[in-house]
Amino acid sequence: MRDLKWNNFYDSESGILHANWSCGFFSNCCTALWAITDLASEGISPRSIHMTSGWEFFCDRLKQPNLDLYPILFEVPHFSGPLSLELLTRVDPHRRYALSGLEKLSPFIQHWFTPSSEVQILSKLFESKYHLVSNKTIAVVYRGTDKHTEVQLSSVHNYIKLTRQLLAKYSDHRVLIQTDQLQVRDLFLSEFGERCFSFQEMPVSAGNSAVHSLSEVELGMSKLEFSKTFLAVSLLLSKCHLLVNHTGNTGLWLCLYRGSTKNMYQFDENAHCSDPRGRDFTRNPLKKMLRSTKDLFGF
Repeated sequence: MRDLKWNNFYDSESGILHANWSCGFFSNCCTALWAITDLASEGISPRSIHMTSGWEFFCDRLKQPNLDLYPILFEVPHFSGPLSLELLTRVDPHRRYALSGLEKLSPFIQHWFTPSSEVQILSKLFESKYHLVSNKTIAVVYRGTDKHTEVQLSSVHNYIKLTRQLLAKYSDHRVLIQTDQLQVRDLFLSEFGERCFSFQEMPVSAGNSAVHSLSEVELGMSKLEFSKTFLAVSLLLSKCHLLVNHTGNTGLWLCLYRGSTKNMYQFDENAHCSDPRGRDFTRNPLKKMLRSTKDLFGF
């Protein structure tokens, strides 16, 4: 059994990658992705992925110690031999994504991490329930709670200021606020009124505890249901016309599912904001930066 770090192990005899990390949802996905690309750099592709250990925040390991989350969360691909891999530097989830060349990872995301049919059905239910029109939606993703221990957080008022400018430019758009912080969600809903909405199914925290670490009672659902809900919501966020993003594993995977950083603004690890091309405009007036649609958005 080959150790690929972060509790990921590859069994060369069976061709199974055991992806067993146990942190946040997309932190777990990141470590599995790095294991896959490490193998791909050697011309190796797993025959299958098993997630039968770890992932404690997203299932009840006491009741179902050997539950394989992979086919529940992701479509099981047909074995097709190793995917081609150009020279690739790992995309750091705590850096600006527009400068990272993440497009090279798209074949791996599509092959190994396409959400399962169950998750996609759930995503469509949310889309219908909230009348979400992706090409007329500004998704704002703010990660609060304990994130300040990893990066420097930009003020939520900077997120609001940028969102206000985008709404002024796109008068037919609505704002979808997705955050783990109760206070931030309610501030956005109050600030933008009927032009703003959030997914009621997504739990929030009023303190410093990461949502994924909450108990099932606090979540209001089972851990497994939360994992499917979180992935379904993430898929919808990735498809929105404009994305005001944070820095972290979830922010990175929204771009990976998006396929690029087109129409994405990111508050980075230094609390600076960059445009879809990775250019810092923290010290520049937002109106000046938003003046040219062609320059910023590419159309």
